[in-house]
Amino acid sequence: MKPTKRPVWFAVAALAFSCSPSSAEPPAQQKEPPIAWRKHWAGARQEARTTKQPMLLVVAFPSCKWWLRMERTTFADPRVRNAIATLIPVLLHGEEDGLLFEQFKVTECPLIAVFDAGGKEVARVQGFQEVQAFLEWLNRHGGNRHGAPRSKNQ
Repeated sequence: MKPTKRPVWFAVAALAFSCSPSSAEPPAQQKEPPIAWRKHWAGARQEARTTKQPMLLVVAFPSCKWWLRMERTTFADPRVRNAIATLIPVLLHGEEDGLLFEQFKVTECPLIAVFDAGGKEVARVQGFQEVQAFLEWLNRHGGNRHGAPRSKNQ
């Protein structure tokens, strides 16, 4: 009887499937809808003025390992998504507009800042943020249940 190559093929396919990025994420995170990031600062500011909602600004390089990690972990967490639901999320990429880093005085990637509906910066944090630390920061600066931002002194 001729030996079959099926078990080897099956093992390779199983290994490839188990290493795929989508299988590495918990099922709950796969079902979460993507964050509706606004890609233009001027349009987001106009939306904030019209809706009277604060904004969550992220300035990062798409290739920045810390931004990519936050995107996969922190921003994929349902608690974080829920916490930013009352904010207008804005994602600006430094590679597309190098002046962003100058304009927002970015010294670390990513920059995350909350702006009130009038466009005034309320708070900022730079660099990678773990889920719990980011949730605490959002609770202090990202607004209350009604979406109104808190002052810098809180």
